[in-house]
Amino acid sequence: MNIYSYSKLNTFKNCPYQYKLRYIDLIKVEKETIERFLGSTIHLTLEYLYKDIKEGKRRDVESVVNLYHWLWDKNFNDKIFIVKKDYNFNHYREIGEKCIKRYYSKHFPFNKNKIIGLEEKIYIKVDSSNKYLLSGVVDRIDETPEGNIEIHDYKTGMRLPTQKEIEEEEQLSLYHIGVRDALGYSNKRITLVWHYLMFGQEFILHKSDEELNETKNKIVKIIEEIENTKEFIAIKGPLCNYCEYYGEICKGG
Repeated sequence: MNIYSYSKLNTFKNCPYQYKLRYIDLIKVEKETIERFLGSTIHLTLEYLYKDIKEGKRRDVESVVNLYHWLWDKNFNDKIFIVKKDYNFNHYREIGEKCIKRYYSKHFPFNKNKIIGLEEKIYIKVDSSNKYLLSGVVDRIDETPEGNIEIHDYKTGMRLPTQKEIEEEEQLSLYHIGVRDALGYSNKRITLVWHYLMFGQEFILHKSDEELNETKNKIVKIIEEIENTKEFIAIKGPLCNYCEYYGEICKGG
């Protein structure tokens, strides 16, 4: 059984050739965009923050910002590159600090819900025959005072999606299915929360069983398309500049 993930499926939708290089040929290139590095550093900072909160510890905002900068310095390397040449590394570093400060200010004192999962690995069944399985990592799972469940996902993209795009987004719908089925929350009301950290904005959604089944069907179709593909074609577009293979292994479509 092949185990897929949302990021794998999204890679195929964006560029089948990138999918082939990354997940079939398993070609590793030691390059990383500054946007990806920034996102992972912010995610890791929030993970540590909530681990402390879960253990009954409280960090002040200065401590969290210092943690962010420590993680940046610890993990920064010369394989990280900038696509937008008008900016430098310090520009992105400062953006991350602003995100952390804004998030902290908005959610302090972090006592609204009970944290029940951080970076929770889940597996998602999307078909009745169990032929296809997806894996995913949920940033945070909370339990509300009413006993309901919230699934939180942090986004660090530089573009704010529309409400329609959020409603059509498949990632958290898949996580909803995984949390509901694998972790035994089928009798709980589940809320999906996207945190768009660059904008300090949240999107909150609830999915019906019908909508979740539609998501499963869409995912199965994508997987079937992948498994039936004979020629993985490169798609030329703006995302090429952010691809680790572009310019060296691939010249674009």
